[in-house]
Amino acid sequence: MRREVRRFSWAYPTQASGLPQADTRASAAPIPLVAGGEPGHFSGAMRPPLAVLLRRALKLRCPRCGEGPIFRRVLTYSEHVACPNCGFQYDPRGESLAFMYFSTAFITGLLIIAMLLTRPESLVTGRITIVGAALGLYLLTMPVRKAIAIAINYLHGPDESR
Repeated sequence: MRREVRRFSWAYPTQASGLPQADTRASAAPIPLVAGGEPGHFSGAMRPPLAVLLRRALKLRCPRCGEGPIFRRVLTYSEHVACPNCGFQYDPRGESLAFMYFSTAFITGLLIIAMLLTRPESLVTGRITIVGAALGLYLLTMPVRKAIAIAINYLHGPDESR
């Protein structure tokens, strides 16, 4: 049985029956679901927007809480199994490999286009430049691409991971 998750950004006062009740006060303002009014924290039933997830991924932080680091050391590509702050398991089934493969293929395609559009004076220096640029781009963008893959998996993952 699949449970339907209702996603709201605001909650209104309810009766004991769970139905919204009419608020007769002049200043009937909605009550935010955000804990303590802190920006960036979402309840378990709410999914953070894609922009928030991408911002957290670019900061190399946990997609669920936004505070725990994904990597122990970025340059050695040593990652945590789960978030040290909230316990969210980053990549339990290795689902980020497909995104890593396609993003590497995309970077390779961009470099092939750059290679076809440029005319170096020497073919050897042109090849060395393109290979160096490719290796540099692959290594520099690998942690960010992995963090984006984890954020996308969190966005589309099962409700138990939220």
